[in-house]
Amino acid sequence: MSNTKIVTWGEVESPCIGTCKLDSSSTYCIGCLRTRGEIAVWSTASNEEKRTILAAVAERQKRVSRQT
Repeated sequence: MSNTKIVTWGEVESPCIGTCKLDSSSTYCIGCLRTRGEIAVWSTASNEEKRTILAAVAERQKRVSRQT
């Protein structure tokens, strides 16, 4: 018997807040700031891909915050 433990980090949570509406002047959702493409692939994306999407969302959030 092996004493090796398998560590899982769990799923990356979706940034969706239930306000699903694409901004008319851009290509991202005004609720979660993901693009249409990012939303479409989320359910099948790996955790690494989801973290990449979340990094892009964080950059968009900085830009949106500066514009307001």
